[in-house]
Amino acid sequence: MFIVVCLQFYLENYLRSTNHVSNVTRRHSIFDLYLEKKKKKGHMSTKCIGVSIAGILWSMLGFSISIYSIVSYVAVQSKCKILFGDALSCVEPHYWYRNGLFDTSCALENVTHLKCHNYDITFIPDNQETYQQMSSLESIDVSNNEKFTTIPKAWSIVNISSLNVSNTAALNLPYEIASLNTLRRFDMNNVSDFLFYVF
Repeated sequence: MFIVVCLQFYLENYLRSTNHVSNVTRRHSIFDLYLEKKKKKGHMSTKCIGVSIAGILWSMLGFSISIYSIVSYVAVQSKCKILFGDALSCVEPHYWYRNGLFDTSCALENVTHLKCHNYDITFIPDNQETYQQMSSLESIDVSNNEKFTTIPKAWSIVNISSLNVSNTAALNLPYEIASLNTLRRFDMNNVSDFLFYVF
């Protein structure tokens, strides 16, 4: 292709010199068209490269956010599992990431219910610091969990109005819970025959 263009270029110069072609201009010569095409092609190549780089960067950003979201979710679940134990899956409402993707708190102050009825609960940590932050907690239901044996004493810290421990294997009943002034409903049917008060 380059040889043909060169021949055309020399041919046009020859025709100009012999006055056989008077209106042939360099602007419209095949050589100029070739150069113009190469210039446009180079411009398009640069544009395509720019678009490709932008696409790669956006893809990397999306991938990074996805990876962070997964890692962050696992971290939050592990952190809150320590606080709630088996009850993590029945905490209501779930306010993970309430302040954005970088918030890894368990939002304890927003929890209003522990609805753990028939959740195969076996253990809930007796952590006073956790329940001190749960100022909105209203009710706790751990009924129909036959392997649940220990009622956390820390439940007495929050002013719950309803507590259901029926159909469990609970062996203890902290005095602080039994004497709660805010407790309007307390269901403990079919609990262990060996239940005793803890003072």
